[in-house]
Amino acid sequence: MLSDASTVKLLASGQVPGNFALRQRLRFRAADGTSGALEAVLQVHCGALVIVGLSPLGQRLFSITQRGYETQVQSFTTQPWPFAPDRVLLDVHRTYLYPVADPPLADGSHTVFLGSFAFVERWQDGRLVERTIPDRLGARMGSVVVSYKGGVAPREVPRRVHLRNGLHDYEIEVETLSRRELICPS
Repeated sequence: MLSDASTVKLLASGQVPGNFALRQRLRFRAADGTSGALEAVLQVHCGALVIVGLSPLGQRLFSITQRGYETQVQSFTTQPWPFAPDRVLLDVHRTYLYPVADPPLADGSHTVFLGSFAFVERWQDGRLVERTIPDRLGARMGSVVVSYKGGVAPREVPRRVHLRNGLHDYEIEVETLSRRELICPS
């Protein structure tokens, strides 16, 4: 169960367009001083979403699999996760899977709806440059701000992203190293 499922929208894995794999490098920093780096593979294939975290030496640390709305988490290490698995999955959706308007929106800020879930996007020169997503847990309130370095256009994978989670007080820098298109057999 997602910790803030009442206000956060996950897409069903089958709603994510395309079949692809992204190889990414992540650097994270939390308010308690925890920081680190890892690599990850984000794969959407035949209606399933899989996220695999890798150590700097390429060893699997964890995997998160989403089929429809159901998720399965596996840990391959005794080390604690720097972030809860549900936070990882939510951040991937917020950053990479929520659709980017096509055609692009006009320059400025726009309230965007994903069903009844609303968030704010800032556009400049035909590119999405920032997405602010409300995040509520009990009576405390914060927001998640995703900044797309250089912006992102429809059907494009952002090369560099900075995510700041105000409620849980952490930041993540993500660099997409490669994208590979996959084929789903009929």
